[in-house]
Amino acid sequence: RVTISTGNHGIDLRKTGTVADVSLLRIEHETRISPFQPEYLESLAPFKVVRFMDWANTNNSAHKRWTSRSRKGQVTQAGGGGVAIEYMIAITNELGADPWFCIPHQADDEYIRRHAEMVRDRLSPDAKIYLEYSNEIWNTQFKQHDYIRQLGDGETYSDAFFDVWAERSRNTFKIWSEVFGDDASKRLVRVAAVHLQNPWIAQKLLPKLNGEFDAVAPSTYFGITRKQAKTLTAASTTAQILDLCEQNIRHDNENWYNKHGQMARDWSGKIGRTIRLVSYEGGQHLTAHGDDNLPYYDQLIRAQSHARMYGLYLINMRLFEKAGGDLFVAFNDVSQPGKFGSWGHLEYQTQPIADSPKQRALLEYPPLSEQPSP
Repeated sequence: RVTISTGNHGIDLRKTGTVADVSLLRIEHETRISPFQPEYLESLAPFKVVRFMDWANTNNSAHKRWTSRSRKGQVTQAGGGGVAIEYMIAITNELGADPWFCIPHQADDEYIRRHAEMVRDRLSPDAKIYLEYSNEIWNTQFKQHDYIRQLGDGETYSDAFFDVWAERSRNTFKIWSEVFGDDASKRLVRVAAVHLQNPWIAQKLLPKLNGEFDAVAPSTYFGITRKQAKTLTAASTTAQILDLCEQNIRHDNENWYNKHGQMARDWSGKIGRTIRLVSYEGGQHLTAHGDDNLPYYDQLIRAQSHARMYGLYLINMRLFEKAGGDLFVAFNDVSQPGKFGSWGHLEYQTQPIADSPKQRALLEYPPLSEQPSP
C-alpha cells in the first residue's frame, strides 16, 4: 500500500531486482478491468461526442511519423506527446460515444493511414468519427499555422495559405476514406473547422476543399471584447461583466452563427447533400490573458459560478441551434479557473452539478421544441 498526502506532486519509483510491471490503483479499483476512473466516466457519460484535441496535444504537435506516437505502455500518458490513441478509442467504446480526432499537422501519410486503420479495427462499428486536420490552423499563435504558412508563400491568409490548408485537409480525409472504404460516407464526418469571429476564413477555405467535407465548424465561445475589457475597473461588478456577455451573445454571436449557418446551407445546395453546422469548441471565454493583477480579475472568476452563467449558456446554445447548429462541443471538461482562462465546466471531478452552472446548462439544455424564445 502507498499512502499519498495532499500536496505531493508525484511518486518516485526505483526498480529493485526483476520487478518489471508496476501499477498504482486505488484500493477500491483493484479488481477493475477498465483503466479509467469511474468518476471520470460518469462525468462524461451524458455526452455523445468526445473531442481529443487536448488529449492528443494537438497544438504545436511534433508528431510526424507513426513510430513517434504515444504508446499505451509508456510510463505516463501526461507527457508532451499526449495520450495514446488506443486509450482514446477505449474510452469512447466504454462511453458508447463518437470520437473526434485532430490529426497532427505534420503527420505523414503512413501516420494518417495507420491511425485510421487502428480506429477502423478497434472502435465500435456503430460509432461515427469526426475528423479534423489539426486545430485552429487560422490561429497565428500556433505552430500549425506557421507550418501551413511556410508550405505556402510565407504569407498569412494568402491564397497559397488556403491552398495548402485545403490540400492537407483533403489528403487526410482521402486517406481515412480509403481505409474505411464503403463505410466512409456513413461513418466519417469530415470537419472544416473555421474562425467564428471572421467568417471570411470559411469563405476562403471551403471552395478550395472541392466539396470534400461534411461539416462547417466555427467555435461557439462568448465573452467580452478587448475594447470592452478596457472599460472595466476594480469597481466593475460581476453582473456588469455578465451583461456584456449577454449583449455580445445576442448581437455578435447570433450574427456569426447565422453567417456560418447560411454557408452550410449554401454548400448543401451546391454539393447536393447536407453540410452540417457543428461547433468544434464552445462555452464562456472570459480570460485575463495571463494577468491575474487585472483590477477586475476576481469578478471574472466569480462569473464562472454565478447563477446567470446558466442562462447565458442556454441563450448561446439556442441561438447556435436556431442558425442550424446540430452539435455543440464544449471546451473543456475539468479544470480550475485561472489567469489563462476558466475553461473547465467542472472545477474538480466530483463537483456537484448544483455548484457548476456551466455543466448544468450542458446537461439540461432542452430540445428546441421545448424552448422559449431567447
